[in-house]
Amino acid sequence: MRFCENLETIPSSDKLTSLRSLEIRGCNKLTCLPNGLPASSQSCNLTRLKELTIGPFCEELDAFPAFQAIPQLESLKIYGWRKLKSLPEQIQHLPSLRHMKILGFHGVEAIPEWLGNLASLEDLTIQGCASLKYLPSVEAMQRLTKLKEIDIIGCPLLEERCTEESGPELHKIRHLPFIKSKTFLHQSLN
Repeated sequence: MRFCENLETIPSSDKLTSLRSLEIRGCNKLTCLPNGLPASSQSCNLTRLKELTIGPFCEELDAFPAFQAIPQLESLKIYGWRKLKSLPEQIQHLPSLRHMKILGFHGVEAIPEWLGNLASLEDLTIQGCASLKYLPSVEAMQRLTKLKEIDIIGCPLLEERCTEESGPELHKIRHLPFIKSKTFLHQSLN
């Protein structure tokens, strides 16, 4: 479901056990996720879910709505909003995640160290994060041994810090085969 401006709640998704892709996007009055994405220790019923697109939600929320990590999830596109100062910590518990897009987290200044725990990550896009300045440490980025591509789009502070000439963040990602931003393009010919 997309752009359901007046949607305040979503019925339980616990009977959608064969669902492979789910999109809950642009529901500006939504303050919590459905019961099928429980934040508690209940078992998650979305056992076949591979792709998830979520956010943005109610602009008044100071934190992303809680959700349980879905171990088999391979692709995550997550949208934030201005008030958020951090990414949802549940993301670090997605061991199968291969593709991730982080969009519109305007209040986030640093990507957390736990990004390095996403050992299956192959490509990462960070877009529209106006306050973002810092990537995780070199050590965390080097733990992402399968990461082949990073795209940094519409993040002016981070893009400036990743310039070829003097960018203090570039050394953290220079080892990657493909790096793309407005100010910099790097492609390894390995």
